[in-house]
Amino acid sequence: MISNITIEYIAREAEVSTATVSRYLNSPEKVAFQTAERIKKVIQKYNYQPGKKNRSNVVTVNDVAELAGVSKATVSRVLNNSNLVGEDTRKAVLEAIEELNFLPNMVARQLRKQATKLIGIILPDISNSFYSKVLKGIEEIAYNLEYDVVLMNTNYSEEREAKYLQTLMERRAQGFCFMCHRLDENKIKMLESLPLPYVLISRSVANYPQIPFVNIDNVSGSYDATKHLISLGHKKIAIIAGPPYDECSSLDRIEGYKKALEEANLLFRDDYLKLGDFTFATAEKVARELLELPDRPTAIFAISDETAIGAIKAANGLGYRIPEDISIMGFDNLEIASFYHPTISTIAQPMVEMGKKSAQILINIIEKRKDNEIQLILPHKLVIRESTLRYKV
Repeated sequence: MISNITIEYIAREAEVSTATVSRYLNSPEKVAFQTAERIKKVIQKYNYQPGKKNRSNVVTVNDVAELAGVSKATVSRVLNNSNLVGEDTRKAVLEAIEELNFLPNMVARQLRKQATKLIGIILPDISNSFYSKVLKGIEEIAYNLEYDVVLMNTNYSEEREAKYLQTLMERRAQGFCFMCHRLDENKIKMLESLPLPYVLISRSVANYPQIPFVNIDNVSGSYDATKHLISLGHKKIAIIAGPPYDECSSLDRIEGYKKALEEANLLFRDDYLKLGDFTFATAEKVARELLELPDRPTAIFAISDETAIGAIKAANGLGYRIPEDISIMGFDNLEIASFYHPTISTIAQPMVEMGKKSAQILINIIEKRKDNEIQLILPHKLVIRESTLRYKV
């Protein structure tokens, strides 16, 4: 009696392929009668008992490939969720995998459903501390819930943004967190046409109740920042805003600034409003323009901490002391705001929490969990430090 009989040995004896033997062992009714009889006789002859065998009768990639009528490389591509495999071929390979029990059934079902447990994160500038803090929160939740993340940095490019959205679909990502630098009606329509769920971060779209987002109340935050400067006796308060197309981080904060001025009966001045792009270099340039006005402001509200640092550098370059000669207020509460000299008064955004909440909402949607809160406005906080001081006439 021959010991350690393998599927390969039975296949040779029965003059069939190993895939056919595997098919017979798992679904004998799917094998032609005469072929099944030959295999059966060989199995009986050698008293082959598959339940007592080990890795010698494990189904291989070759078996799957032969049964599906494809190459080993194609099977590997299917197992790795490659987008290079056509749907018909993919279906044939998955059916062979299940029929031969090549993988645990759960894994095979996940492959069939294309459940990659992969989520994307699209953001405009990873070097910006605000985005990296939000990213930290997203990754923490994703890790805890066993999701992988892929980070895509657009560098403020609409072209890259569109390409990355296509890449996420090709990689069968299950959804994405989106921090876009520009959001208009056309982009909203484009996002709504995608087959992937998503959550906007640092953007509010109250007119679209079906679109999930996580943000703060930028109007209220800007109002609180400006009101703080007014409470210190400042009447000539300038603002360095962002680009005009940025509705939340720029236009809403301008609105809050104007609201505080109006409430205090202070006149809004066009020459005290400068548009920037949230970068240090641009902020330094426009702050210098403000400080070189014949009737210069005594306080500047910069709508990001990086912008505030640029304004401080411009003031120092012109010989002004912060805060004795001019107060400067920031927004975000990045880490640098607490150790820059002088430390920067600011509006704190819960950046890590924004990331956590957005990831949780996205995964709830992916896993079809009931969640009535898909549009969240998180609280902000006024943080008073050294860069603002009571105005002295």
